[in-house]
Amino acid sequence: MSGLKEVPAKTKYLQDEIDRYFVQITPILNQLHGLNGSKRFWRILLGSHVASCLKRNGIISWKVSLITGGVGNNFSSLGYILFYLRENKNQIKKNTFYRSINEILLNDDIIIGNRAHLMVDDIKGIIAENRFPAWFLMKKEGVKRKEVNRIAATIDDPVLKSIVHSFPEIYIEYFSSIRKSFQIINPKEKTFHCEQGVGQYWHFIIAFYVEEGAQLFYYQPGGWMGDVAHNNGYLGQRDVADKFVTYGWKLHDKEEPGRAYRLLEFKRNFEKLGKLKKTKLKSILVVLTDFGSQGKVYYEASLRNLISEINPSYFDQLKIRYRAKSRLLRKSRKKDINIQQSKKIIVDSGFEPMYRAVA
Repeated sequence: MSGLKEVPAKTKYLQDEIDRYFVQITPILNQLHGLNGSKRFWRILLGSHVASCLKRNGIISWKVSLITGGVGNNFSSLGYILFYLRENKNQIKKNTFYRSINEILLNDDIIIGNRAHLMVDDIKGIIAENRFPAWFLMKKEGVKRKEVNRIAATIDDPVLKSIVHSFPEIYIEYFSSIRKSFQIINPKEKTFHCEQGVGQYWHFIIAFYVEEGAQLFYYQPGGWMGDVAHNNGYLGQRDVADKFVTYGWKLHDKEEPGRAYRLLEFKRNFEKLGKLKKTKLKSILVVLTDFGSQGKVYYEASLRNLISEINPSYFDQLKIRYRAKSRLLRKSRKKDINIQQSKKIIVDSGFEPMYRAVA
């Protein structure tokens, strides 16, 4: 890693802790399903679950995103589940939506994510719907949860016990049913290009393909994952990927400078609002999500940078507010935003209705 910055101690600690627990749960999961999957295989599938358990037990306390599924980790406990995910017409070509999963898997380069429609300009591959676009039945085995509970009862480490005991149902009782729903086709010739919004079904496919020699490229999704050097937000994605394409820097061997697709999407949507050279926006609204004290420091630094760089001739007012947690229990958060206000820069109470004009 010559020429790259040293990894901070807390980042190294987090990586070591996650790896330590995957060393222990990998043989448990392999025995349960009769597989010989690697740590990487199970981390693609269960990285989010393990990170959640570590955070719940106080092992880690900062935001971690670990190549997680986009539809939640637990499915219904019914014997059969009808799993439907609807078409997103803005992102997916109409003829792509109706292709079977195995037709998509005939292609060597598969692009998955919220901004796949932009990525396809640079990557000559096929766009796959983020979360598999079809109806399909998953049969519950009904016996493996008892075995998981039996194993958990023999574990002394309370954190490891919690991880094992709370394995999500989709990776226990429905695992075999999902595996039978797709084929492994020329895995060594295949590359998965993933951005934000990759669903759980695709994580199943990616994990099995990567185990057979496919390449996994993850692309910087933006937000928390990219604005701060060594931010832990993208550790899970970078660690399981063969290559992690960033917004323009290289701090790790796996990282490669690339395009900021999220910012490109924002730029295109912004330009659609009304030919900026001729039309001035009445106001721009910046909405902040409450991520605690770490988020407050991050937001205030980002806002000061935005205010110093944005062209004030484009708008009448720049309004800033925290996102309300509840319509019924909301309260003004104006005092929580430490930004110098003016006629053009206003900290908003958050009570007025929001109208979304840009992504």
